[in-house]
This record gives sequence, C-alpha cells and structure tokens, in this order.
Amino acid sequence: MTAEQERAADPDLSAWVAASAGTGKTHVLTNRVLRLLLSGARPGGLLCLTFTKAAAAEMANRINAELARWATLPDEGLSVTLEKLTGAPPSSGERLAARRLFAQVLEVPGGLKIQTIHAFCQSLMGRFPLEAGVAPHATIMDERSAQELLHDAMNRVLADAASGQRMDLTDALDLVSASTTDIKLPDLVRDMMTRRRHLVQSRSENIAALMGTSESLENILMVACEGDGIGDDALQSVADALSTGTKTEKQKSARIIDWLAGTPDRRATMIEDLMGVFLKASAKPAPFSEPLKTVLNKKTAETYPGAVATANRITTSLLDLNAKLRAARITAASQALTLFGQAIDTTYQQLKQQRAVLDYDDLILAARDLVASPDSAAWVLYKLDEGLEHILVDEAQDTNPDQWAVIEALASEFFTGLGAHDHGRTVFAVGDAKQSIYSFQRADPAEFERTRQAFRRRVNAAKQEFHDGLLDISFRSTQAVLALVDTVFES
Repeated sequence: MTAEQERAADPDLSAWVAASAGTGKTHVLTNRVLRLLLSGARPGGLLCLTFTKAAAAEMANRINAELARWATLPDEGLSVTLEKLTGAPPSSGERLAARRLFAQVLEVPGGLKIQTIHAFCQSLMGRFPLEAGVAPHATIMDERSAQELLHDAMNRVLADAASGQRMDLTDALDLVSASTTDIKLPDLVRDMMTRRRHLVQSRSENIAALMGTSESLENILMVACEGDGIGDDALQSVADALSTGTKTEKQKSARIIDWLAGTPDRRATMIEDLMGVFLKASAKPAPFSEPLKTVLNKKTAETYPGAVATANRITTSLLDLNAKLRAARITAASQALTLFGQAIDTTYQQLKQQRAVLDYDDLILAARDLVASPDSAAWVLYKLDEGLEHILVDEAQDTNPDQWAVIEALASEFFTGLGAHDHGRTVFAVGDAKQSIYSFQRADPAEFERTRQAFRRRVNAAKQEFHDGLLDISFRSTQAVLALVDTVFES
C-alpha cells in the first residue's frame, strides 16, 4: 500500500477520499473493513454501501476470502500478512483474534452488511414496514416493471386530457405538445419522476419567480399591442423611410404598416412578423435573439438619419419584449408540464398502492423518513444489530441528496452526545467527482461537497480526526502512457 492508501484505511479516523480511476479504491475499502475488524469492531456494526450489486459481491468475496486465508495461514505467514496490512507486527493475541474473524463474520445473520443503498433500504422496509408506513406484503418492482407502470399512468392521464374530462390537463397537454415532441414527452416524464419529490412541491408561482416573470404571455402582448405600446409614431417614421428605399426595404415598410393597421388581437398574432423587421431570426422557441446589423440600407440611412436612431430605439424595445415573451412562454410550458407530471405521479402512486408495490425511489424516500423520524429513528437504529458503528460509502460521487439524507441520519449519533466520546465510530467515503454520471439517479456534485464539509464539521466538533485523502497514483497504466497524457495537457 502507498502511504495515502494506508492513511485512508486507518480504522481510528473518519475519512473522505477522492480517488481517481485506477488508484485502488476497492483495495482501500477492503483493507479498511479488514482493519476495522482487526481493531475489534463488531461485524454486525459495519455498513458498507456500494453503488452496484457487482461491486458489493466483489468486495464481500474479497473480504471473506482474505478472512478464510487468515484462518489457515501458518503463524509466520499470518504475521507477515497482518504487518503488511496494519504496519505493525502482530502479537500472538492479535493473530488469534484474526483467525477467529472468519467464524465471527459467518455468525452474523446475513453476513457483513455490504450492500447497495437500495438493498439496504429494502432490508429496512422488510424489518420495519409499519414504522415506515408501507404494506408488509409490498413487493419491489424492478426497473422494467416500474417503467411499464409509469407508462400506464401516463397513458391514463393522456386519455383524461384527450377526452376533456379534465380541461386543466387538456390545456396543459396542448402547451406541452407545442413545446416538445411525442418522442421526447415520455423522456420528460421519466426525468420528472426521478425528481418527483421536487415535482410534488413545485408550484406555479415558484416557477414564475424562478423565471423572473409574474406576467402571462397574453398580458405582455396586450400591453405591447394596445395603444402606443411599442410606439406607433416611431414605427410609422421608420416605415416612411423604408418605403423610399430598395425593394426589400419597401417590403419591410409594408410589414410595419400592416402591423400598425391591425387591431390589438391581430397585432398580437403578427408580433413575430414585426420583430423580423428589426431582429435577427433564429431557432424556436426563441425566434429572435439579437438585432439585425442594419434595418435601413446605407443610402436610406444617409437620407433619413433620424430614422436610424428611431429604429435603434425600437430594436431595443423589441429585444426587451422578446425576452419577456420568451420567459412567459417557458414559464407557461413549465407550469403545464409540472401540472401534467403531478397528475401522472398521482396516478402512478395510486396504481402502486393498488398493486402493493414499491419502486426503487420509494425505498430511498421511505428509508429517509424512517431513520429521520423522531418517533421511530432511535428504535430503528438500536434494532440495527444494536446500532451501527462504522459506515463506508463507495462511489460517493453518485450518491443523490435523498440517499445522503439516509446516510446522515444513520450516522446522526456518531459524533454527538455519548457518541462523541465513542472513538470507535467512523464514517468513510470514497469517490471521484470527475467520474460521476450526474444525470443518473439525481447525483449532485454540490451535494457531494456539502456532505463532506458537514461530516468534517461534526467530526471536528467531537474532537476526533477527519482525514481528507487523495488517491492519485494510477495502478492501471504505465509511466510512459501517463507521461504522454501529462505532456498533451501541459499546454
């Protein structure tokens, strides 16, 4: 082991380790578990959360294989192995304790808790269904079954919207359909469902505040198109100047005159045609984003210099109007999509309840509420093999906020009250922000950093040691390859 790997595996301190690819994080995790067991930690008091079932199985196999090897090694060979692991020669008592660990681990019901976060939460639901508020006979859907049920919920809401049984959904669907495609809509729905906790809490006024607008599209257009909203006299003066110019300028003049002649309602339908005289066309849903380089040709501008200044003022006004319209359109579409998504989520929850099934997100949310509840948390944590003593988190960069909430609740007593004086309790996390698939399962780099700082404060407040580690020595490549990469990036 390198010095940094040995430090990260130290069972006497809490640590947060950034580990680049190929730097041996699985090796460090395995060694830390082994050293925790050697230091006297109860096998049932360890919880190691990994990201995939394959990773959990690999780690469990490594640890069990090493413990089995310890049980059969000759004294000399075991001494060498333990000294290499801990950095100190073992006593005869320590060798004996190491030999007994394999049997002790086998006696733990279910073995060492090396699981995915979902598997751990599922075990909580199985042991505390009433406290968690879930049906004792509820089953867990796999990803495919959950997607099929969600698709069924979406189809039911679409049917209600199409039939006009709920006009609010009908109107919402019209707005959503105008902003996306039939192919993208299911993807949008699935994305919303992964964030349904925020979806349920979303309100129209919150979306409007986020977009910085409280006006509807209709009101914005009414103000612009009624009376002298944009400036009829100014528009007329520019139209007069354009009417004396080239064929293209005369066409622009006709468009302005046509807009001026319309009623407010007709003007509203023609607003983009007017904007096209002064602004550069671009892709929808924001068809205009910048001014044209020139509204009047050079000769016309020289003849009517006042019209140039007037056109510039109108351009600025139309850019401001376009920004307001764009914000209003996005707000309306977002509000409609949220309403649509909330209706789908409500139907989805009803279908799950009818079938007594849970999806993976339900596991996380129910576990979060269970271990954070003032009524049940203490009892649940006590019953978890009479309390956890060490929590290890693998691939921490891919842990989402709700999963972190579960982990933080599990460690809530580690560094407060009596727990603050129990130097046997530790938290360990290893991950690499560079490798996170942040769009997957709502992982958040800001949450990764926030949690690190939160645990640092709690550990330091308990007068215990917190280690910020960095594993940056690659064991997966050669020096020549690494040097080449370094050279490429030097510039």
